[in-house]
Amino acid sequence: MRRLLGGTVATAFTVLSCGGDEVPALAVVRDSLGIEIVDNSAIPAAALPTWTLPTTPALVLGTTDGSEVAEQFNQVVGATRLESGSLVVADGGSRELRFFDANGQHVKTVGGIGEGPGELGRLFSLDRIRGDTLIANDWPVGNAAWFDSTGVFLFNSLLGPYWPGLTGHFLPDGSLLADTYEHRSYGNEIEMWAAGGTEEIFRPQGWMVRMLRDSTVDTLRAVHGEEWFRTGVWRQNLWIAPLPFAHHTKVTWNADHVFVGETEQPQVEVLNHSGSIIRLIRWSSEPVSVTRADRRAFETSALDRARPGRRAHVVNWIDGVRYREAKPAFKEIGTDRLGRLFVRHWETAGVPTVDWLVFGLGGQLAARIPVPTDLELLEIGETYVLALWRNELDVEFVRVYDLRK
Repeated sequence: MRRLLGGTVATAFTVLSCGGDEVPALAVVRDSLGIEIVDNSAIPAAALPTWTLPTTPALVLGTTDGSEVAEQFNQVVGATRLESGSLVVADGGSRELRFFDANGQHVKTVGGIGEGPGELGRLFSLDRIRGDTLIANDWPVGNAAWFDSTGVFLFNSLLGPYWPGLTGHFLPDGSLLADTYEHRSYGNEIEMWAAGGTEEIFRPQGWMVRMLRDSTVDTLRAVHGEEWFRTGVWRQNLWIAPLPFAHHTKVTWNADHVFVGETEQPQVEVLNHSGSIIRLIRWSSEPVSVTRADRRAFETSALDRARPGRRAHVVNWIDGVRYREAKPAFKEIGTDRLGRLFVRHWETAGVPTVDWLVFGLGGQLAARIPVPTDLELLEIGETYVLALWRNELDVEFVRVYDLRK
């Protein structure tokens, strides 16, 4: 889900969404030392065209009665719609890729747990590159099983060195983009801090790298992990975990660019695949307060995940947490099939939807999509959205929605 000294040129223009709706001419583009700055800060949310998802999905994959084994999902980590209209769901629990036709009928299942050709030890994510080639990402980073659009196994790959704490995604050109702190993984920095560091709160720094097919590694940019908080004493009652609503580096990509956002401010850097910043995209972001309900939900979740023997450590950790007044400037970023940037706001207590902002290929703010807060977006296409939904029993379903513009 990138130089002229001293001179600045600014222009205001009308932003057009892909559907042709016009936004007031309030976006400003200027040049600063060869980096284009697209400033959407003056565009109010009320002025944006609204793209919507219907209440009823066009298609649902999933079951509660166990009648269809292929639709019993456990830890869905990705899904994509192929050019043929077929759907592929990556199920992390079974390490399988499950293929469905455009009507939702199961066609075949590939992958599975094992060490043989096309089998996986783990399944962290699903990538799709040119020609609808599918890549099931295993561990360590760069270890993957490649399949064609019909599920025929092509080969296993192991790209790059083994670096603990890294997970990666394949770019459309087949190179691997790795982000040290994605999925809350961590390496020696946090371990050393936990064992003997002096800081109560620690934010590790890692690197975003691009690994080529010949295992050449290009370092693109420093990235920052979440803010971690520690209580207790090493080898006694120590407990470490990311702070609630912690700042974090968010990364996504398209065929030509990598997008990087630090959640302290409403801004995303656009880098080319060599790591050079070519554009800054900015927008306005109203602060979303951390409420009592937010704090209660976080604490309940932390305690629910705690093992019985560690519950007292978690209680001590929660007692020491100091909550910030407002949530970070944004929660997630991603891109759609056309390469446009999408930015997710934080949800507000009592509001059933949360806005995703849509930016054109040039960085201009184009639209907003109110999305129900219980949906996790898996893929955004030109006319559709794939989303993960869980019922009250935490059973997983993959839903297909028409995207109305």
